[in-house]
Amino acid sequence: MSVHSTEQTHEAISVANLRSSQVPPTRRSDIRSQDQTVQFDQVALFQWLSRIANECDTLEKFLKGCSEVVACQSECEGLWVTQKGEHQSFSQIYSILAEPGALEWNSFQALGRRMIKLAAGSKQIQCSTIKGPSPKRLVIVPVIEQTTVETMIAGCFKKEIDNSKNEWLMGIFAQCVSNWLSQKRLNKAEIRSRSLTDVVALTNELDRAENLQSASLIIVNQLKKLTQAQQVAFATCNRNRVSKLLAVSDLETVDHSLDATRATNLACGQSQLLKQCVIYPDRRKEANPSDTFPLEQYCKSNGFDACVSMPVFNREEQLIGSILLAVAPKQVSEEGFVQYLTQLSQKIASHLEVVLKANRSLPQHVFNYTQEKLRTRIAQIAKWVLLGLGLMMLIPFPYKVNCNCEIQPVLRRFIAAPHDGVLEKNLVENGDVVENGQVVANLDGRQLRIELAGLDAELKGISKRRSAAIASNQIADAQISFSQMKQKQAEIRLINEQLKNLEIRSPIDGIIVAGDLEKVEGAPVEMGQTLFEVGPLDRMLAEIAIPEREIPYVEPGMEINIRLDAYPFKNWPGTIIKIHAKSEIKDQESVFIAEVELENTDLNLKPGMKGRAKVVSNAYPIGWNLFHHPVERLRYWTIW
Repeated sequence: MSVHSTEQTHEAISVANLRSSQVPPTRRSDIRSQDQTVQFDQVALFQWLSRIANECDTLEKFLKGCSEVVACQSECEGLWVTQKGEHQSFSQIYSILAEPGALEWNSFQALGRRMIKLAAGSKQIQCSTIKGPSPKRLVIVPVIEQTTVETMIAGCFKKEIDNSKNEWLMGIFAQCVSNWLSQKRLNKAEIRSRSLTDVVALTNELDRAENLQSASLIIVNQLKKLTQAQQVAFATCNRNRVSKLLAVSDLETVDHSLDATRATNLACGQSQLLKQCVIYPDRRKEANPSDTFPLEQYCKSNGFDACVSMPVFNREEQLIGSILLAVAPKQVSEEGFVQYLTQLSQKIASHLEVVLKANRSLPQHVFNYTQEKLRTRIAQIAKWVLLGLGLMMLIPFPYKVNCNCEIQPVLRRFIAAPHDGVLEKNLVENGDVVENGQVVANLDGRQLRIELAGLDAELKGISKRRSAAIASNQIADAQISFSQMKQKQAEIRLINEQLKNLEIRSPIDGIIVAGDLEKVEGAPVEMGQTLFEVGPLDRMLAEIAIPEREIPYVEPGMEINIRLDAYPFKNWPGTIIKIHAKSEIKDQESVFIAEVELENTDLNLKPGMKGRAKVVSNAYPIGWNLFHHPVERLRYWTIW
């Protein structure tokens, strides 16, 4: 449906000028079976909607019932309701038409909100025609409660030649809602007035009570008279919520040995345990049968059909007892009955508290006085402690980042095989300290010597052939022999050089970091193959693994303290000189590596040592230092 806002026309219609149109059928079940052409009058429609109002105890149910009338008596395609919320605006729109295929409010939201604003200001019905392939008629009706508008009803209908019927029907709808709300206010006022009158009579009787037992008897007998209940019981409770039955209406004393009395005490204790009113039978869908089981047993034991267990609280919202009333089932379902009982219990609680205090013994008074003073004193101490902690949370303090670290050499020199050969002997192991020029391994020279002997023999043979060629004046053969002699001499020099390099030596002072070749002795090696890795000992490099979430708070130049697992009581201070730009995965965690150079004059630091490091970052409030990680995690899972 397209909306042409440029061609829409608005018109304000007074509620008083609505014309009568149709009357509903006499029964709700007959709504959809009636012929829509039958003419009705306004009085009959009001009477029929009044019957719906009597059946509905909530505004939502009443709106649903009235929407059925509107849907059946008109070509309605959508009904909505909105109530004034925060900032005195009608922002939330709810659909109340349960018909399948009902229109969505979003299809003409902009127009509807303008009309709602006009209706709220003028307190008159606002109508507008929405043109398109299928023209619609939008009607906004204010629900006037006394002199204010707190509710709006909107309806969308098929465009007709005479739209006054739809506008009249919506006006009647709004008037019935206003009447329903007014009736609810009157009912609440009546309940409040009735409860105040009954409380005055009850408290006058309580003022003459001499002790707790007499006050309990007054409560149960007066409540039975005021509520027309079949039986009323009253029970107190201690701090552990253990119920103690004190009085039952029409009984001077309570026999606790009877099963009926025990059932009565359990029913009283159920509302004390749950700290809320418990009703049996409870017709609500969300009702829990286990909550009403003690009340059900009470009714069966005493022959009653329904009952209500009401907790009694003092002004400090402390539980002091409960009242149990056995009533007729119609009273339980009667609107406002539970509210009436709640107001009664609130009013008599203060008088009952006075009687309870008056009947306490001297030790009880001393105990309660001491406990109250301690509670007040503890509350004051707790207040000042919390205030001090709050101020302390604002004090700036350097933020320290905890990281894992590992010691590595500052420099690394690699010792490679000088030529192809066979490893004869490995002279060092990982972790051995070596000096510059120290032999770390030997290569086997036997194969080279064999090759050298063969080359010497070949050189002598070529020399003889050259001499013979010169003697026979064979110049070409003499030149060829001379070239072969040069080649053999070069090969001999190469082998001699290789024989001089059979001993592999360390190029620097340091420690063997890698290259334990003991298990590969006798194996061939290739020229350029790395055999050993040597690192200097005078300075070492600490690689600090900074967690990814902490990298925003760490930068080069920050101070750091390192403690190694091998030396748990010794610290190595340092300064971050570099942070790698790319993260790495260590121990299944993404980290950034920071480098710190450490002096190793006493040679305690060895490559591969591990420990913990603390980076001293910038100063932040103590509260931020303690709680910024949980707050960031919560923000990540809720806002991001």
